[in-house]
Amino acid sequence: MGGSTGEGKPVIRIDTSDILGTADRLRLQVAADGHPEILSIALQFARLAAETHRQNPSGRAFALSILCVLHRTHAARGGGVTALREAVGAGREACDLAASAPRLRERCKSALATALLDLHCQEPSLAVLDEAVALSRQVVDTTDPDDVEYAGMLGNLANALLVASDARDDLALLDESIVVTRSALWELASGDDRIVMLSTSLASALWQRIVMTKSVSVAALREAQAHAHAAVRHMPPSNPQRASVLQLAATIDQAVAMLQD
Repeated sequence: MGGSTGEGKPVIRIDTSDILGTADRLRLQVAADGHPEILSIALQFARLAAETHRQNPSGRAFALSILCVLHRTHAARGGGVTALREAVGAGREACDLAASAPRLRERCKSALATALLDLHCQEPSLAVLDEAVALSRQVVDTTDPDDVEYAGMLGNLANALLVASDARDDLALLDESIVVTRSALWELASGDDRIVMLSTSLASALWQRIVMTKSVSVAALREAQAHAHAAVRHMPPSNPQRASVLQLAATIDQAVAMLQD
């Protein structure tokens, strides 16, 4: 399913006999294709799935977790804070409904945590940030390390800890972020798309630690440099974060050069 026609029109296949399954497949297609029509249709199907399963707590929770993710994507693509608030609302209800289904509950918590973190970044609130970190911790603590989603859960926690360490100027949180990010990278297979994001986060965290402590470690600098350049090397030119990662890599390179003089 998915893809585009020769005219650039996305191919969208739906199954009206399986509204929930269609909503989830469209969620995956949205992640792979930035076409706005796919996101719009995916949101419609997720809302319809939530209504269709109103008498089925697990089904509705699953639909709302999809809706949470899609609203967050909409926010990143121009929907703004309003879309993030909708994502948080859907995520909260999903978590409540999934209380008796452990695996689904963790999926819902993960979706809510990332939405809360994004909301904090748009409307800074330590309470919102603390909730995002707490939820991310809970998800990691209750997810089997052999689960295919475990590395992603670690990555989400690492990102939340990095943001929290900066907001609170907390070295302990920063150190925890570094440890968790290393663990997440260790779990990922070579070529995984998330390596770019995690390498960027680790380089940033290691550099931030050097700045915060005013203590220069050659090993930490070298590690930060390696991850910054790995992120740049694997990051597509169209990535909106590329310029900032290039700047980070240049800053670290300059520090390494000064240390060698």
